[in-house]
Parts: sequence; C-alpha cells; structure tokens
Amino acid sequence: MNTRRVYRFSYLIHPRGRTRLHLLRDGDAYGELAPLLCASGYNYGGLILNSQVAEEERKDQVDSHLLSPEDLLVLNTRPPLDDEKGEDRRQIKRTGFRLEVETLDRLRPCFTVCTRSQVKLAGDLAVQLPKEYEDRADVRFRMYRGATYHEMRRNGEAYPWHKAGKPPRTAGFLILFPSTAKRHGLLTAFSAGGNETLIFAYLLRKRLWKELKIDTRKPRFVMVEIYPQAIPEQPVDLGFAEDWRTEILLNTSKFKAADTFKASRRSGRRRSA
Repeated sequence: MNTRRVYRFSYLIHPRGRTRLHLLRDGDAYGELAPLLCASGYNYGGLILNSQVAEEERKDQVDSHLLSPEDLLVLNTRPPLDDEKGEDRRQIKRTGFRLEVETLDRLRPCFTVCTRSQVKLAGDLAVQLPKEYEDRADVRFRMYRGATYHEMRRNGEAYPWHKAGKPPRTAGFLILFPSTAKRHGLLTAFSAGGNETLIFAYLLRKRLWKELKIDTRKPRFVMVEIYPQAIPEQPVDLGFAEDWRTEILLNTSKFKAADTFKASRRSGRRRSA
C-alpha cells in the first residue's frame, strides 16, 4: 500500500478571512502539478491552509512533525521571503504559522532576495549560471502588465544594473528537497507573477518536468527562462502557451540547502524547447 502523501500548502488571498476559504492563491497552478505528483507515486493528502490566527490559537496549528517523512509538501506560490520589508505594493502577507516559518527557513539559503519585484539567487547558485546568463543572478521584474524582466545584473553589489531589453522574458523557479528519514519533502514551483506561475506549472506538466528529469527522491534547484507571447483575450485553455520558448538556465543538485552541496561553477545546463 502506498503511504506517500502530497499536501498543498496554500496562502489565502485574505489571510484573516475565515469565511473566504475558497480564495486561495495559485490553486489552478497546483492542478497542473498534481498529475506529475500522482505519477511520481503520491496520493493526495489534503490542503493545509496558511491562516493568520491569534497567538493563543497557534497551539492548534499543524506542526511539521505531524507530516510523515514520506510526505511531500507543495508550495506553488512565490515564497514571501522578503515581502515583510514593505518595499513592494504587491505583497504576500506572512502569517507566522509554524509550518510557514519552517518552510521559508528551508528555502532561505536559495535566495538573497525574493519579492514580487526582485529575485536574487544565493551566491552558490549564482556562480553556477552559464557565463552568458550570469546577469540573471539578480533580476528586477516589471510590476504591471506582466511580470517580465525589467533590469538585471551579475551577482554582487559592484555590478551595475542594465535594462533587460527585448524580447520580453521572465523566469520560473523549481526547488525540491526530497524526504529524509526524519523530515518531509518540499517542492516549490513559482514565477514572479500569478499568470506566470500558472503558465510555468502548465509548461512543467506539458514538457519541462520530463526534460528536467525531475526525481522527487533527489534535491534540485531549477531556473527556467520563459519567453512570453501574447495571451488571447478570452482563452478557453492554456494551450496558447504550449509553444512558448524556454531556456533551462540552471538545473543543479548542488546548493547549500541540499545535503549533497559541493561548490561548483558552470554546472547548470542549458536547453532550448
């Protein structure tokens, strides 16, 4: 009998709105990932709501020890690692939920900055970018009319920002921590904006998961560059994105948050789709 379960860790659009449980972020993006996880041997365990509650009520919250080491927690919303600094108008509010704190702590070593407007890779990941993509180490995203690149630069404050130019591009990130003997696994897949996160999940299901050879038993950090095209005014499905060009900028198991980390330059491989 298969005992491996997958749980979706979901952010509420209105974290205090207990009567609005249907208003969850990126639910359809999870729907695109679900068949991949089922094919990987997981049964759906349920929904974990990252609700904002009073301090005296937190004793009833889900702790990570209630998840089996064989389970997989899926966060398919951009992790709000730095939103609380208050520099962006579009923020995801952190709740202080114990499982949220533990989840973000696991992801923190991957990013120096992670907000709606900026994603900066940690140094050990930045040095693994192929030479022609070193300026994707630190990216600022447009805040309106899509979350495409606005400015970019190489890793380090000494390097100047330069305009992203054309064609428009954006990025999708996938981070996977496999289950261990004592801890549940964690999968995070997101882009900077809501539409971009949904389409990235769709592209994972349609082709990228297979191209990347994702194995939920092994750690992985992936950065994919996506070339968006015009979205139809009233699409009936996501098929319009199927032919969007993608470049795999980084696909590595070597990062500080992984047990197998060893510093290595240029280990990311690039592939066109």
